[in-house]
Amino acid sequence: MPVLQERLGGRPIPRRLPLVLGGVGDALLYLVVYSVAFRFARAALSDPPGWTPAQGMSPGQTWVLALAYAPMLLWPAALTAALVGYRRGRA
Repeated sequence: MPVLQERLGGRPIPRRLPLVLGGVGDALLYLVVYSVAFRFARAALSDPPGWTPAQGMSPGQTWVLALAYAPMLLWPAALTAALVGYRRGRA
């Protein structure tokens, strides 16, 4: 099965360019997402607790907040899997 060559403006895109740019973006995404999660956890678990959006919420509201933001933690891993799949498909 022939591999289709991606093109931008009529010119071929180098095979490594999407991997390099995606890898840099993925590394930054890991840094941002997990630093925010770490800061939130540190503020919530400190004594006395620091300010968090969960302050003053009922336990049910806190669960809704956690469930709404939990997928954020999976996004960098999903991007890593996509980059690995792209690399295997273009090898």
